[in-house]
Amino acid sequence: MGLLIVAAMYAVCAGLADRHLWGQVAPSAPTQTDSTHTAAEIDQSIRNLADRSFQVRERATRNLVGRGTAAVPYLVAAAEQSDREMTRRILYILAQLAGSRDRALREIAEAAVAELSKSTDTNVSTTATQVLDHLIVDRQKGIVADLEDLGADVNRSSTGRGTGARVVVSLTSDWHGSPQDMRRLAQYPGLKELQLFGPAITDDYLRDCERWESLVSLQISRTNITDQSLTRIGRLTQLVELDLSRSSISDAGIEQLQALANLESLVLYDTWVTDASLVTILRFTKLHRLSLAATRITSLGFAQLAQLEYLEWVDASRTQFDRRSLVAILAKSNSLRHVVAQNSGLHAMVAENVHQQYPQVEILAKRISIRQTNR
Repeated sequence: MGLLIVAAMYAVCAGLADRHLWGQVAPSAPTQTDSTHTAAEIDQSIRNLADRSFQVRERATRNLVGRGTAAVPYLVAAAEQSDREMTRRILYILAQLAGSRDRALREIAEAAVAELSKSTDTNVSTTATQVLDHLIVDRQKGIVADLEDLGADVNRSSTGRGTGARVVVSLTSDWHGSPQDMRRLAQYPGLKELQLFGPAITDDYLRDCERWESLVSLQISRTNITDQSLTRIGRLTQLVELDLSRSSISDAGIEQLQALANLESLVLYDTWVTDASLVTILRFTKLHRLSLAATRITSLGFAQLAQLEYLEWVDASRTQFDRRSLVAILAKSNSLRHVVAQNSGLHAMVAENVHQQYPQVEILAKRISIRQTNR
């Protein structure tokens, strides 16, 4: 019965997954509280939530919703001291506040629900958790729907990192939005992995990327970003995976990534980086995977990768990578297990000979057509 009440409550205040219903509710959503409202008035309205009269309870609900942020701390305190039915009514109000178009109010109300979900009172925490889950899902769906309405191709799924969301956004010729529209991704709850594709993506689209504080994996491929964006990406110090393939970034941009000490995977395929970037790359001491394919790294430059203690996989295809590079790395590395060097300076027969000396390492050095490499 409790679940049904919560579901009914949330269907009214947020429209669940129906973004059209959400759109109808949103225009009447509350704004910031008027400073003239007093604590006594808020307290009286909360007490009226327990009144036997439906009209009195309904009026109290409207009054509390209208008071916005000023009512939130009182509602939280009351929820902790109320019976189950009163708690449901309070969470209904907080859910309405969390549906506001006012970002500050929305975040405060959602944070209040999150706080109640950690309550030591099982009745409070259980109900608050259910409401919080619906809030998160509804906001995720709303953001995706808005981007799709503007022509973006959006796919979302859960990650393999426990809780968290993966979002893939492609901007094709159908896109008719703006950088401002894409900034809504910063409000996507639980965003852990983000992939952005398409030439429409420029530096303006990453202007607020510092707000992606929960992100651990970022792929920006086939875009028109420049070194300017890397200054901002370099502030995402929680990143574990970064893919900047097929973009016009250079050594100057890579230098801005020095603070990304947690990187375990870095892809710089088809960029303008040279040996100068190795000064920064060698700072990423946790790297396990590294792609420098189709870059301007030289044979001598690749030899320096032996300094990366945990490097297991490297792609040096379409570069000057040769036998000297390979042997220099393998002579010092105990971790390297996979080397991809197709269409490089390393010939297949030479690779086979080296493999016999280092059988623990898989070496792929075939000559294949450029058309195949671009698939």
